[in-house]
Amino acid sequence: MKKCKNILLFAGLALFLAIGCGNHEEEKPATPGNEQQKPSDSPKGEDKDKDKDASSDSDGQSDAASDENQKTCKAGQFGAECKPCTCQNGTCKDGKDGNGECSSCEAGYAGKNCDSMADSKGRLYKVTKIDNQVWMAENMATDQATDGSQVTCTANTDPEEGGVANFVEQFGCLYTWEDALKVCPTGWHLPTEVDFSNLVSYVESQADNAFLALIAKSVLWENSNNAGTDAFNFSALPAGYYFTERDEDVYIPVGYEAFFHGTATEGGNDGTEVHTYGIELQLEGDSNETVIVNSNAADNYSISVRCIKD
Repeated sequence: MKKCKNILLFAGLALFLAIGCGNHEEEKPATPGNEQQKPSDSPKGEDKDKDKDASSDSDGQSDAASDENQKTCKAGQFGAECKPCTCQNGTCKDGKDGNGECSSCEAGYAGKNCDSMADSKGRLYKVTKIDNQVWMAENMATDQATDGSQVTCTANTDPEEGGVANFVEQFGCLYTWEDALKVCPTGWHLPTEVDFSNLVSYVESQADNAFLALIAKSVLWENSNNAGTDAFNFSALPAGYYFTERDEDVYIPVGYEAFFHGTATEGGNDGTEVHTYGIELQLEGDSNETVIVNSNAADNYSISVRCIKD
Protein backbone atom coordinates (compact mmCIF):
# COMPACT_ATOMS: atom_id res chain seq x y z
CA MET A 1 0.00 0.00 0.00
CA LYS A 2 2.82 2.37 0.83
CA LYS A 3 4.50 1.50 -2.44
CA CYS A 4 1.30 2.38 -4.38
CA LYS A 5 1.06 5.81 -2.77
CA ASN A 6 4.61 6.61 -3.85
CA ILE A 7 3.81 5.65 -7.42
CA LEU A 8 0.75 7.89 -7.45
CA LEU A 9 2.70 10.89 -6.08
CA PHE A 10 5.39 10.46 -8.70
CA ALA A 11 2.82 10.23 -11.48
CA GLY A 12 1.05 13.42 -10.28
CA LEU A 13 4.35 15.30 -10.12
CA ALA A 14 5.23 14.23 -13.63
CA LEU A 15 1.82 15.34 -14.92
CA PHE A 16 2.22 18.81 -13.24
CA LEU A 17 5.67 19.28 -14.79
CA ALA A 18 4.34 18.28 -18.20
CA ILE A 19 1.50 20.82 -18.06
CA GLY A 20 3.79 23.66 -16.90
CA CYS A 21 6.35 23.05 -19.64
CA GLY A 22 3.60 23.08 -22.28
CA ASN A 23 2.58 26.70 -21.37
CA HIS A 24 6.06 28.28 -21.71
CA GLU A 25 7.57 28.05 -25.17
CA GLU A 26 11.24 28.79 -25.52
CA GLU A 27 11.87 32.41 -26.69
CA LYS A 28 13.78 32.70 -29.96
CA PRO A 29 16.60 35.26 -30.18
CA ALA A 30 15.81 38.28 -32.39
CA THR A 31 17.43 38.28 -35.79
CA PRO A 32 17.45 40.95 -38.51
CA GLY A 33 14.14 40.89 -40.33
CA ASN A 34 12.58 38.83 -37.61
CA GLU A 35 12.13 41.54 -34.88
CA GLN A 36 9.00 41.34 -32.84
CA GLN A 37 6.43 44.09 -33.54
CA LYS A 38 5.39 46.04 -30.46
CA PRO A 39 1.99 47.76 -30.37
CA SER A 40 2.16 51.56 -31.09
CA ASP A 41 1.25 54.05 -28.38
CA SER A 42 0.13 56.63 -31.04
CA PRO A 43 -3.48 56.87 -32.22
CA LYS A 44 -4.22 55.47 -35.63
CA GLY A 45 -3.32 57.87 -38.45
CA GLU A 46 -0.80 59.91 -36.40
CA ASP A 47 2.14 58.29 -38.12
CA LYS A 48 0.62 59.19 -41.49
CA ASP A 49 0.24 62.83 -40.39
CA LYS A 50 3.89 62.96 -39.39
CA ASP A 51 4.88 61.65 -42.80
CA LYS A 52 2.67 64.32 -44.44
CA ASP A 53 4.25 67.11 -42.32
CA ALA A 54 7.70 65.93 -43.24
CA SER A 55 6.70 66.02 -46.91
CA SER A 56 5.32 69.59 -46.50
CA ASP A 57 8.53 70.77 -44.85
CA SER A 58 10.45 69.37 -47.77
CA ASP A 59 8.16 71.14 -50.26
CA GLY A 60 8.49 74.45 -48.32
CA GLN A 61 12.27 74.22 -48.51
CA SER A 62 11.98 73.62 -52.25
CA ASP A 63 9.67 76.64 -52.67
CA ALA A 64 12.05 78.85 -50.67
CA ALA A 65 14.91 77.78 -52.88
CA SER A 66 12.77 78.51 -55.93
CA ASP A 67 11.83 81.99 -54.58
CA GLU A 68 15.48 82.72 -53.97
CA ASN A 69 16.25 81.88 -57.58
CA GLN A 70 13.26 83.89 -58.84
CA LYS A 71 13.03 86.74 -56.33
CA THR A 72 10.36 89.43 -56.58
CA CYS A 73 11.66 92.98 -56.73
CA LYS A 74 10.60 95.54 -54.17
CA ALA A 75 8.50 98.54 -55.12
CA GLY A 76 10.52 100.93 -57.23
CA GLN A 77 12.76 98.18 -58.67
CA PHE A 78 12.68 96.16 -61.86
CA GLY A 79 14.49 93.50 -63.84
CA ALA A 80 16.45 90.39 -62.87
CA GLU A 81 18.84 92.48 -60.77
CA CYS A 82 16.08 94.65 -59.23
CA LYS A 83 17.61 97.93 -60.35
CA PRO A 84 16.06 101.23 -59.17
CA CYS A 85 13.37 102.63 -61.44
CA THR A 86 13.40 106.29 -62.46
CA CYS A 87 9.87 107.30 -63.30
CA GLN A 88 7.97 109.96 -65.19
CA ASN A 89 4.23 110.31 -64.56
CA GLY A 90 4.13 106.97 -62.77
CA THR A 91 5.87 104.92 -65.49
CA CYS A 92 9.47 103.75 -65.54
CA LYS A 93 11.33 105.43 -68.36
CA ASP A 94 12.60 102.03 -69.52
CA GLY A 95 9.03 100.74 -69.91
CA LYS A 96 8.79 98.76 -66.67
CA ASP A 97 6.12 99.49 -64.07
CA GLY A 98 8.35 99.30 -61.00
CA ASN A 99 5.69 97.36 -59.06
CA GLY A 100 3.49 100.45 -58.89
CA GLU A 101 5.92 102.77 -57.15
CA CYS A 102 8.95 104.75 -58.24
CA SER A 103 12.19 104.96 -56.31
CA SER A 104 13.17 108.28 -57.88
CA CYS A 105 11.46 110.83 -60.09
CA GLU A 106 12.58 112.64 -63.19
CA ALA A 107 13.55 116.24 -62.42
CA GLY A 108 10.47 118.38 -61.87
CA TYR A 109 8.15 115.55 -60.86
CA ALA A 110 7.23 114.43 -57.34
CA GLY A 111 4.92 112.14 -55.41
CA LYS A 112 4.65 108.38 -54.93
CA ASN A 113 4.05 107.76 -58.63
CA CYS A 114 6.00 110.77 -59.91
CA ASP A 115 2.82 112.24 -61.38
CA SER A 116 2.72 115.46 -59.35
CA MET A 117 4.58 118.74 -58.85
CA ALA A 118 5.83 119.88 -55.42
CA ASP A 119 6.22 123.47 -54.22
CA SER A 120 9.04 124.67 -51.95
CA LYS A 121 7.18 123.41 -48.87
CA GLY A 122 6.56 119.97 -50.32
CA ARG A 123 2.87 120.40 -51.06
CA LEU A 124 1.89 118.26 -54.06
CA TYR A 125 -0.16 119.49 -57.01
CA LYS A 126 -1.85 117.56 -59.80
CA VAL A 127 -0.46 118.03 -63.29
CA THR A 128 -1.93 117.43 -66.73
CA LYS A 129 -0.38 116.88 -70.15
CA ILE A 130 -2.01 118.86 -72.95
CA ASP A 131 -0.50 118.16 -76.37
CA ASN A 132 3.26 118.45 -75.74
CA GLN A 133 2.91 120.67 -72.66
CA VAL A 134 2.66 119.68 -68.98
CA TRP A 135 0.70 122.15 -66.82
CA MET A 136 -0.25 122.40 -63.18
CA ALA A 137 -3.85 121.24 -62.85
CA GLU A 138 -4.34 123.27 -59.66
CA ASN A 139 -3.55 126.85 -58.66
CA MET A 140 -0.35 127.47 -56.72
CA ALA A 141 -1.02 127.75 -52.98
CA THR A 142 2.23 128.48 -51.13
CA ASP A 143 3.53 131.46 -49.18
CA GLN A 144 7.17 130.50 -49.72
CA ALA A 145 9.38 131.25 -52.71
CA THR A 146 11.71 128.62 -54.15
CA ASP A 147 14.65 130.26 -52.34
CA GLY A 148 12.87 129.93 -49.00
CA SER A 149 11.89 133.60 -48.68
CA GLN A 150 8.30 134.62 -47.95
CA VAL A 151 5.81 135.75 -50.58
CA THR A 152 2.36 137.18 -50.04
CA CYS A 153 -0.47 134.68 -50.44
CA THR A 154 -3.63 136.78 -50.82
CA ALA A 155 -7.09 135.31 -50.41
CA ASN A 156 -9.98 136.86 -52.31
CA THR A 157 -12.03 137.44 -49.19
CA ASP A 158 -13.75 140.80 -49.22
CA PRO A 159 -14.60 141.44 -45.57
CA GLU A 160 -17.61 143.56 -46.61
CA GLU A 161 -19.12 140.56 -48.41
CA GLY A 162 -18.20 137.99 -45.81
CA GLY A 163 -15.34 136.56 -47.83
CA VAL A 164 -14.92 132.95 -48.98
CA ALA A 165 -14.30 130.28 -46.37
CA ASN A 166 -11.17 128.21 -47.00
CA PHE A 167 -10.38 130.27 -50.09
CA VAL A 168 -6.76 129.10 -50.41
CA GLU A 169 -7.74 125.43 -50.04
CA GLN A 170 -10.28 125.81 -52.85
CA PHE A 171 -8.71 128.36 -55.16
CA GLY A 172 -5.04 128.66 -54.20
CA CYS A 173 -3.29 131.98 -53.59
CA LEU A 174 -3.51 135.26 -55.49
CA TYR A 175 -0.02 136.67 -56.19
CA THR A 176 1.45 139.92 -57.43
CA TRP A 177 3.51 139.53 -60.60
CA GLU A 178 6.75 139.99 -58.65
CA ASP A 179 5.88 137.15 -56.28
CA ALA A 180 4.51 135.00 -59.11
CA LEU A 181 8.00 134.92 -60.64
CA LYS A 182 9.39 133.34 -57.45
CA VAL A 183 7.11 130.39 -56.75
CA CYS A 184 7.54 127.95 -59.66
CA PRO A 185 9.92 125.15 -58.54
CA THR A 186 13.00 123.85 -60.36
CA GLY A 187 11.98 122.24 -63.64
CA TRP A 188 8.95 124.53 -64.00
CA HIS A 189 8.45 128.17 -64.97
CA LEU A 190 5.84 130.91 -65.15
CA PRO A 191 4.23 130.58 -68.62
CA THR A 192 5.37 132.75 -71.49
CA GLU A 193 3.12 134.31 -74.08
CA VAL A 194 4.03 131.45 -76.45
CA ASP A 195 3.14 128.84 -73.81
CA PHE A 196 -0.33 130.31 -73.37
CA SER A 197 -0.88 130.79 -77.10
CA ASN A 198 0.05 127.16 -77.82
CA LEU A 199 -2.31 125.95 -75.08
CA VAL A 200 -5.30 127.91 -76.35
CA SER A 201 -4.61 127.08 -80.01
CA TYR A 202 -4.43 123.36 -79.32
CA VAL A 203 -7.56 123.30 -77.17
CA GLU A 204 -9.50 125.31 -79.75
CA SER A 205 -8.43 122.82 -82.42
CA GLN A 206 -9.67 119.87 -80.38
CA ALA A 207 -12.80 121.12 -78.61
CA ASP A 208 -16.05 122.71 -79.79
CA ASN A 209 -15.92 125.11 -76.85
CA ALA A 210 -12.43 125.90 -75.55
CA PHE A 211 -13.78 127.73 -72.52
CA LEU A 212 -15.84 124.78 -71.28
CA ALA A 213 -12.98 122.40 -72.09
CA LEU A 214 -10.59 124.32 -69.81
CA ILE A 215 -12.81 125.04 -66.82
CA ALA A 216 -13.48 122.64 -63.95
CA LYS A 217 -16.74 120.75 -63.62
CA SER A 218 -17.84 122.83 -60.68
CA VAL A 219 -20.80 124.79 -59.38
CA LEU A 220 -18.25 127.42 -58.34
CA TRP A 221 -18.65 128.82 -61.86
CA GLU A 222 -21.75 130.98 -61.48
CA ASN A 223 -24.40 130.77 -64.20
CA SER A 224 -22.54 127.95 -65.93
CA ASN A 225 -25.12 125.29 -65.05
CA ASN A 226 -22.10 123.13 -64.19
CA ALA A 227 -21.46 122.85 -67.93
CA GLY A 228 -17.66 122.74 -67.79
CA THR A 229 -16.31 119.59 -69.45
CA ASP A 230 -12.72 119.91 -68.17
CA ALA A 231 -11.79 117.82 -71.21
CA PHE A 232 -8.05 118.38 -70.70
CA ASN A 233 -7.99 118.24 -66.88
CA PHE A 234 -6.82 121.85 -66.70
CA SER A 235 -9.56 122.47 -64.13
CA ALA A 236 -9.59 126.28 -64.16
CA LEU A 237 -11.50 127.77 -61.21
CA PRO A 238 -13.05 131.28 -60.98
CA ALA A 239 -10.81 132.68 -58.24
CA GLY A 240 -11.32 136.30 -59.31
CA TYR A 241 -8.54 138.75 -58.42
CA TYR A 242 -7.51 141.51 -56.05
CA PHE A 243 -5.76 144.88 -56.38
CA THR A 244 -5.39 148.22 -54.63
CA GLU A 245 -6.48 151.53 -56.11
CA ARG A 246 -6.03 154.88 -54.38
CA ASP A 247 -5.14 153.02 -51.22
CA GLU A 248 -8.37 151.06 -51.34
CA ASP A 249 -8.70 147.29 -51.60
CA VAL A 250 -10.66 146.09 -54.61
CA TYR A 251 -11.91 142.47 -54.73
CA ILE A 252 -13.27 141.04 -57.99
CA PRO A 253 -15.55 138.31 -56.67
CA VAL A 254 -15.15 134.60 -57.23
CA GLY A 255 -17.47 132.75 -59.58
CA TYR A 256 -16.98 134.51 -62.90
CA GLU A 257 -13.33 134.88 -63.92
CA ALA A 258 -10.06 132.98 -63.82
CA PHE A 259 -6.80 134.85 -64.47
CA PHE A 260 -3.25 133.50 -64.66
CA HIS A 261 0.04 135.36 -64.56
CA GLY A 262 2.48 135.23 -67.46
CA THR A 263 6.06 136.46 -67.89
CA ALA A 264 5.69 139.02 -70.70
CA THR A 265 5.85 142.73 -69.94
CA GLU A 266 4.96 145.92 -71.78
CA GLY A 267 4.73 149.62 -70.98
CA GLY A 268 1.39 151.15 -70.02
CA ASN A 269 -0.09 154.26 -71.59
CA ASP A 270 0.67 156.28 -68.47
CA GLY A 271 4.23 155.03 -68.23
CA THR A 272 3.40 152.46 -65.55
CA GLU A 273 4.83 149.02 -66.31
CA VAL A 274 2.10 146.53 -67.15
CA HIS A 275 2.39 142.74 -67.03
CA THR A 276 0.30 140.34 -69.08
CA TYR A 277 -1.89 137.74 -67.44
CA GLY A 278 -1.32 135.49 -70.40
CA ILE A 279 -4.78 133.95 -70.25
CA GLU A 280 -8.18 135.10 -69.03
CA LEU A 281 -11.32 133.01 -68.80
CA GLN A 282 -14.57 134.93 -68.29
CA LEU A 283 -18.15 133.92 -67.83
CA GLU A 284 -20.88 136.52 -67.99
CA GLY A 285 -24.50 135.54 -68.26
CA ASP A 286 -25.45 132.20 -69.78
CA SER A 287 -23.55 132.27 -73.05
CA ASN A 288 -20.77 134.90 -73.02
CA GLU A 289 -17.78 132.57 -72.72
CA THR A 290 -14.34 133.77 -73.74
CA VAL A 291 -10.72 132.71 -73.76
CA ILE A 292 -8.35 135.66 -74.00
CA VAL A 293 -4.58 135.63 -74.38
CA ASN A 294 -2.42 138.64 -73.48
CA SER A 295 -4.78 140.54 -71.23
CA ASN A 296 -2.96 143.12 -69.11
CA ALA A 297 -2.62 143.79 -65.37
CA ALA A 298 -0.72 146.40 -63.38
CA ASP A 299 2.00 145.53 -60.86
CA ASN A 300 -0.36 145.58 -57.92
CA TYR A 301 -2.85 143.06 -59.28
CA SER A 302 -2.90 139.75 -57.41
CA ILE A 303 -4.08 136.81 -59.51
CA SER A 304 -3.64 133.05 -59.80
CA VAL A 305 -0.51 131.15 -60.89
CA ARG A 306 -0.19 128.01 -62.99
CA CYS A 307 3.38 126.84 -63.68
CA ILE A 308 4.33 124.89 -66.81
CA LYS A 309 7.00 122.18 -67.11
CA ASP A 310 10.32 123.23 -68.69
